[in-house]
Amino acid sequence: MANPFLVLGGVAVGVITAGIGVLAVPGWIDSANDSAAINDLGSIRGAESAAILQIGEYTDDFGVLKSGELGVKFQKSDGVTLIGLKADTNESWCAATQSKSGKFFAASNIQAAIATGPGAESAMTTAGCDPDIITQIIDEAGDSVPPIDVGEPGGTGGSWVGGGDASGGNSGGDDGSEDGDDSSTGSPEAKAAYAIARSTGQVAAVSNGVYALSDSYSEITITHIDASGVAKRLEITGPLADHKNKLRQAQLKSNGADDLFIAVRIRGQNPTEEWAIFRINPDGSTEKVTENADPDHTDGLVLYAWDVLDNGNIVYSGNNYEWLNDWWWSSAGIWDLNTTTHEHTIRIRSDQNFDPTYANDLEVDSSGNIYLADSGGTYNFGVHRVTPDLVQTTIGREDADGMWFNPDQLLLAPDGTLYAGETTGELPTYRVNTDGSLTSVGKFGDDDWWNSAGSFAADGTLYYTDGWGQVVKLSAGARTLLTAAD
Repeated sequence: MANPFLVLGGVAVGVITAGIGVLAVPGWIDSANDSAAINDLGSIRGAESAAILQIGEYTDDFGVLKSGELGVKFQKSDGVTLIGLKADTNESWCAATQSKSGKFFAASNIQAAIATGPGAESAMTTAGCDPDIITQIIDEAGDSVPPIDVGEPGGTGGSWVGGGDASGGNSGGDDGSEDGDDSSTGSPEAKAAYAIARSTGQVAAVSNGVYALSDSYSEITITHIDASGVAKRLEITGPLADHKNKLRQAQLKSNGADDLFIAVRIRGQNPTEEWAIFRINPDGSTEKVTENADPDHTDGLVLYAWDVLDNGNIVYSGNNYEWLNDWWWSSAGIWDLNTTTHEHTIRIRSDQNFDPTYANDLEVDSSGNIYLADSGGTYNFGVHRVTPDLVQTTIGREDADGMWFNPDQLLLAPDGTLYAGETTGELPTYRVNTDGSLTSVGKFGDDDWWNSAGSFAADGTLYYTDGWGQVVKLSAGARTLLTAAD
């Protein structure tokens, strides 16, 4: 590749461009187009870095960015749609592009990685852009940001069939036309899942479908999608309603049957962090199951990882704080929580030679063995197994090639098969064998596997989110798209 820095008139000017040439193979073309959109954002990042050094602030003046006066020169690639660029003096900048493949990408000064998403808004949100700047870019872009037209659901509420896709494809639901003119709206409470579900972060399978915790960019919603794809958004009532503004950091879990819970961090770290776990009923009513039965004590629960058992009780890894004698007392380890009596019982303390570094996920099998995913760097990484009689073993530390494995996701199938995934680096996913060895089965985000959020129903149906935040159902080897993120 030629040196991108050309000496023009004695001034070193970096010409940043994304020239791509590939064979006319559709997959390669899409990949090349995506690379061009990503490289353009890299070009903007380089120009903004130069701006903060040369003039002391970020800029969205393309006259300056293209002139070369900053020492680098931005040049947009052919076929890339620049959705917008906004800069807030020396505070921040945000930019979004769309590839000819239809995919959206975004970048900001907040994080080094280029973000992607099902739409420009979600990509910029993932990139860490300021919400006000996102709104400005979207408003000014106007029609240059193609919406996903999902039409209207049919007379019975429609189904997932025909939903818009992540690249902005337009298609109506059952009995509807492409623009929705010929379809009825159905029930206002039961609609086609693709018409109401946004970019989904977590799913929890139940006996009749799946619940999805989704980010609609203005609020977080919990939606039930039944087996046929008809969805109903829950109207949350009860104690969880007081914490709806904190659901973006929540964790949604089920036991694959009819017990659904959500863990929410209800207080920060002053004087101590506090989480609460709520039961969610099908009608949206909620109950706080971590409520302390003793009114003289104010408990603080720090939650690291947890699982819902078949009987509806919970096992969790974390700290339980109690305010006793004018001091906070902490007991760290693995706990059992009776969700009926709200009683917490310590199973194993961290000072009993059990000290996971980063307990990211937890599963309990039918024999009562507890598995913890620990991504503890170079020290305590792997999958920790704790038997009912408290025998502790670390398994799944290396793959067949001897590469270290730092798992942060676990998923236990109804047949007892344990899967572990690492959502950083190469994103490997493994089956954890009984002897502690690992068998590669794919990568998080691959078309034939789940993303970082997945949940098995009791009948073995797997629900997961793909790389676009869409909910997918995998049953008997058949993949069904339940939502199209918009």
